[in-house]
Amino acid sequence: PYSRNSDGRKVLRSSIREFLCSEANHHLGIPTTRAATCVTSDSRVVRDVRYSGDPIEERCTVVTRLAPTFLRFGSFEVCKPEDVVTGRAGPSAENWDLQQQLLDFVADSFYPRSGQDNGTDGVTGLPELTGDPKADLEGIVQATLLQSELFALDLAWIADRIEVVVSATPPDQDPLGPESLLMEKVTKLIKSRLWAVPAIEQLLANYELILASPGASNVIRTDREFEAWKGFPVTVTTTEPHKKKTKFEGNLTGRDQKHVILNLKGRPIKVPRALVAEVTLPPPKHEKGDQQMKTLRKKWQRKGSASSIEFEEEAVVEVGQAEELAELTKGDMAEDGEDEDGEEEDEEAQDKYVRVYRELVRRTAALVAKWQAFGFCHGVLNTDNMSVVGVTIDYGPFGFMEAYDPEYVCNGSDRTGRYSYKAQPEICKWNLEKLAEALDPTFPLETSLAILEEEYDRTYHAEHQGLMLQKLGLLTSDVPTHEDLELQLGLLELMEVTGADWTGTFRCLSKVARGVDLDAVAQELSTVYCAPPESLAKQYARKADLFRTNMTAEQLNGFLARAQSDPEGLSKLFGGTPVDVLRTEITEELERVKVCEQCASKAAALKGLTPDLKRRGDTSMWGTWLAKYRERLGTEADLAASAEVMDRTNPRFVPHNWILQMVIEEAEAGNYAGVQEVLDLVQRPYDDLPASCRFAGPAPSWAAELCVT
Repeated sequence: PYSRNSDGRKVLRSSIREFLCSEANHHLGIPTTRAATCVTSDSRVVRDVRYSGDPIEERCTVVTRLAPTFLRFGSFEVCKPEDVVTGRAGPSAENWDLQQQLLDFVADSFYPRSGQDNGTDGVTGLPELTGDPKADLEGIVQATLLQSELFALDLAWIADRIEVVVSATPPDQDPLGPESLLMEKVTKLIKSRLWAVPAIEQLLANYELILASPGASNVIRTDREFEAWKGFPVTVTTTEPHKKKTKFEGNLTGRDQKHVILNLKGRPIKVPRALVAEVTLPPPKHEKGDQQMKTLRKKWQRKGSASSIEFEEEAVVEVGQAEELAELTKGDMAEDGEDEDGEEEDEEAQDKYVRVYRELVRRTAALVAKWQAFGFCHGVLNTDNMSVVGVTIDYGPFGFMEAYDPEYVCNGSDRTGRYSYKAQPEICKWNLEKLAEALDPTFPLETSLAILEEEYDRTYHAEHQGLMLQKLGLLTSDVPTHEDLELQLGLLELMEVTGADWTGTFRCLSKVARGVDLDAVAQELSTVYCAPPESLAKQYARKADLFRTNMTAEQLNGFLARAQSDPEGLSKLFGGTPVDVLRTEITEELERVKVCEQCASKAAALKGLTPDLKRRGDTSMWGTWLAKYRERLGTEADLAASAEVMDRTNPRFVPHNWILQMVIEEAEAGNYAGVQEVLDLVQRPYDDLPASCRFAGPAPSWAAELCVT
């Protein structure tokens, strides 16, 4: 039912692409869904791979995706009213109750207390990573709890588990267990954040993370609890036999770094802490509890103020009963001031929506900034392919850019360049605007659009420029100077002219920081990382074909003139389409004609170049720019530190489409070693490649003709 009139079956080639690229992005540090498994079968489906009328049979394959949620911006369009232009409406058009339920679900499940100022990073909500997985895990746990106004009373590493005792009150106050629903949501959020850090994910393969509330059970966990219950009878349960026993009973003496210590009739018992599963108090005995609860229920009748409630001197209220009693007073407590309460609830809801949308805007802006910095192009950035938690989702005709081209289009069916490399930041902002429209009226449009304008561009530019400075090893400031921006612009223009590989070029530049001779660096860039004229000509020719239209610029300009002189006639000519829509479409077509002509011209010029002639010209241009770059690097305090940061920011390996195509063809022939080879490489993208690696060199000539749709 979700396959748009097809059979809903995924095939091996597209499954391998998603499996490898989602893992690649994760290990690069780009927020993304994950791929747990990729399982193929002997079942076959028919696919016309090249849309040539020559279909083939392909293996059915299943990829298991992992994500906090698969809700998208487009999920909210289920409530969309009828569009005045298209006449289309969502399946639950104007169902505002459903709209609010969905928004509340997203807010409460994935943004608990989102956006509060708690000293953590404003974009990600996480502290800066130190490189120590244990310290980073503890920092993420603490920061996430603080975001939700919760506190870690104790965090202990015990054998094969990590125990965190969580309270709704600060450590200097009496502990109070959080509400179970909030606890569940915070636990999910913490785990999703921990799993997003590869080093911590590996650490968690050996530990179980357990979050618990004080007072929610008879289990003793914190140092304070062990101190408070000294002398009381307890039961210690172990994970495996100790002295042929798994349960020990006695009076609690204490706990040190190695043992839980009991006293049994004057004899000390030491249980190794590494084996302890839990330490529990005996269940409370309230012989008169039932009768006293009946008394409490009778007295729990609100006749005036809350202070008029009286309790029996020896009444016992156990965990959960106070909540049950509170239910009895619902309605009574709100006899007066119902309107005021409703207004307060509405204000609280709006504050929550503001926090959620602001954080989502920041996350999305930071996400696309990372895409741009790593040369990643998504390919199909409609609202259905944008995640409500700000991660990369839905891997289709994606591509890591090879020769730098700001108008790079990885999707062969994107004939307008709507989702080109340079268009990604703006199309993501546009999608956030469409989401804002889909959230109205539950979250008013004027409020969301103001947040979008306030946050998106600022966050994107700060994140992107910060990454670009790191890629170039310019560490003296988080904000680029005018000279730094000029240097970056000169680099990008040179990379475009020479067809320099995005990933390889930035990696190579760290050699300048290490003092390698500039002539040698220029020679390597022009020989290894700049595309030969034949390959570059093919790329431009393919791009010209992609943007080619059935109309000339003269014809299109004629339609624009008629839109001004005879708008009604033009509208009738195109079946009643509004003139504003036609004007936009004609302008886009003119831009396509312009791009097509430019690409065709570049392709023709490159065909007249010999490889040696292009290489000499490229080397000369790179030498000029590298001299300026070395001069700027000379102002840095520590060039060794600059080189180290560059190598941690600029990967040596990304899964280019030609690499994926090679291992896909091998897998389709029954050899999956190549898939495993690439998986191993994407899991350590910043390591130098071994000399024997078959993917270490430049792209083969046939790579320029690859087309993914």
